[in-house]
Amino acid sequence: MEIIRTIMEFDIIFDNSWIPWIVFTFFFIVALITRRTDNRIRRRTGNILLGVSIPGMLIVLVSLLMFIFNFFWILGHINFDTGSTGGLGNWHEDFENFSIYFFLIPILLFPIQGITSFISGIHILRRGTGKVIAVVLIIIGIALTALTIYFLRAFLYFAADP
Repeated sequence: MEIIRTIMEFDIIFDNSWIPWIVFTFFFIVALITRRTDNRIRRRTGNILLGVSIPGMLIVLVSLLMFIFNFFWILGHINFDTGSTGGLGNWHEDFENFSIYFFLIPILLFPIQGITSFISGIHILRRGTGKVIAVVLIIIGIALTALTIYFLRAFLYFAADP
């Protein structure tokens, strides 16, 4: 357990990626739930949401693979270097710092998903085909807009830090 705690201290990729993992996966699940119906309007709206969620799921997959690779690379380094973590090297730092650019992609995708979700929720609510899913989509749209502001603030804070 101590080795896992040490790895998590040195793994920046997990710190930069866990929020998009949750948000993009949740948005994908909501898109699938919206799509699974006999109603033509909700199915069409679900297809649109599903299409918008695919880039986010690709980001989740890439960042998850980067995390797994980094996890085992640090684990191997700790095992072969008798617990020392001081010499991970410049390549490792560059690889981990690359994950900060995952902030840029959610900053671009969250507003697109938020606006699409908000408009889809209003469309479904106006048609009267599902009030619960419509309210959920409107709340997701507002939350993704707020999350965009949070990520933009975090990225600008990182970029301004010398």
